[in-house]
Order: sequence, then C-alpha cells, then structure tokens
Amino acid sequence: MIDQVATLCDLAEGRWGCVTERQAERAGVSVVELGRFKEAGVVEPVIEGVMRIRAGGRHLFPRLYSQWLMLDPERPGWLRDAPGCGVVSHATALRVYGIG
Repeated sequence: MIDQVATLCDLAEGRWGCVTERQAERAGVSVVELGRFKEAGVVEPVIEGVMRIRAGGRHLFPRLYSQWLMLDPERPGWLRDAPGCGVVSHATALRVYGIG
C-alpha cells in the first residue's frame, strides 16, 4: 500500500496535489485502492475523476484546475502544450486574475 501512495504522490507532484483516476489506474493504483485512500483521508475528491492528495498544496481554484486536468485525463499537465491544452472563458480569466 505504501508503494501505491508513493505512486500517487509522484503523479500529483507539481500539480497542486491533484491526480486523475485514469492516471492512477494506468500507474497501477486501482479504483478500489483509491476508495480505501479516500475512506482513510489520504485523498479527497475535487470533482468526479480527480482526486487531491491531502498533503499536497491547494490550488486557489481547485475545481477549475481539475476541470482542466479532465480535458486530457491520461496526460500529465506538464506534458501539455498551449494552446491545444484548453482555455477558460473571459469571465473565468477575470476571476482568476482578480480583475473587475
């Protein structure tokens, strides 16, 4: 089990502690194990399909960030290239940057 926690931490590194369920499964962490980690308080759901390691940092807009991760749930965020990795609306961008 400790190996699976380490795997989740590796996947979530540099992404505000977030990992998609698909990424976890591809790395060998089953949905059953994710459920156990959730019950134990190791991970918490952000949106359907995205979990956050509770020891990881918190993004200011966790649901928005999680939605971005779900645009390509199998590819880590650091491997995505703009502009094909997704964009947000003008209204959301204004909220994120605190304008208006």
